[in-house]
Amino acid sequence: MRANKLATDKNTNNLSTYTTAAIQPGVNRLVLAFVMNIRATNALDSIPALKSNGLVWQVVKSVQVPGNPDRRLTCLRAMTLGPAPPL
Repeated sequence: MRANKLATDKNTNNLSTYTTAAIQPGVNRLVLAFVMNIRATNALDSIPALKSNGLVWQVVKSVQVPGNPDRRLTCLRAMTLGPAPPL
């Protein structure tokens, strides 16, 4: 199994979309992504979503991490079937 570090960053702006580095997964591969986010004050408890490379991302597990501030760790997965998806 090979790991590709997409991004590690700290951003205090309350945005709905963030961009990471592009990846080129091979054919018939399981791709996992982990997202850690902090819930903004008075924000709804939302689970992050991914979209990229024509892959269909599904949430595997999302857990609330207790503490101040409230944090959430989410694992998402996608499978590449057939030809490798475009960048």
